[in-house]
Amino acid sequence: MELSKKYNGHCACGAVSYGFDTEPTFIANCHCTNCGSRVYTDNLKDFPGTVFVQEGTLDRLDEWIPPNAEIFTWSRQGWVRPLDVPQYDHRPPA
Repeated sequence: MELSKKYNGHCACGAVSYGFDTEPTFIANCHCTNCGSRVYTDNLKDFPGTVFVQEGTLDRLDEWIPPNAEIFTWSRQGWVRPLDVPQYDHRPPA
C-alpha cells in the first residue's frame, strides 16, 4: 500500500505499514534491553500521548534523523562509542 505521508515505514515482513507528517520532537539512540525489534509503541506511561517509531523501520534512508540524545546508556555495549549528544543512564528528565 502506498502512503502519502512525509515519513513512511513498515515492519520487516511488510505486513504493517505506517506514515506520519509531523516532525519528530525527540530522536534518541536507545540502548534499552527491553525494546526488542518493535516497529512502534504508544504504551509508555511516562510519555502519554507520544508514539515512538523505530527509525530503522523508515522506508528511505534519507529520512533518518540524527539523534539528539542517548538513553538507557547503562546498558550500552562496551564496543559502542558514545555520541556527542546528552547521555542519560535511564530516560531523560521530563
